[in-house]
Amino acid sequence: MPDNFFPLAVLAHEFFHLMLRKNKNLFLKITKIAQKNEKLFTKLSKEIPSRIFLEELLISSFIPEGYLSEKYFNTKVVSRISKPKDLLSWRKFIAFKLYQIAKNIPIIFGKLMKIISKI
Repeated sequence: MPDNFFPLAVLAHEFFHLMLRKNKNLFLKITKIAQKNEKLFTKLSKEIPSRIFLEELLISSFIPEGYLSEKYFNTKVVSRISKPKDLLSWRKFIAFKLYQIAKNIPIIFGKLMKIISKI
């Protein structure tokens, strides 16, 4: 990512955190998933609380490591990470794994809005 875009990507990433936390239903779902999988997330994240670790993975799958960075900042999503060991490598790994889903969300949302507008 060009250096001049990085601060904007970080700002967008932090804005996603705020949006997620404002959405109480989504926040509760993430909290429940993190609690249900506490042992796994604790093992993977080391010292980061499981809910925060999961939230970071989800948001980073869009920006700055994921699809939105590729779309708006002309960066490439990392295509291979063999064994993620830290938060950054986990973020890149999940961004790669969720790339196709993230790429199709705007298309799915657009189709949904067309269907709703016809009702």
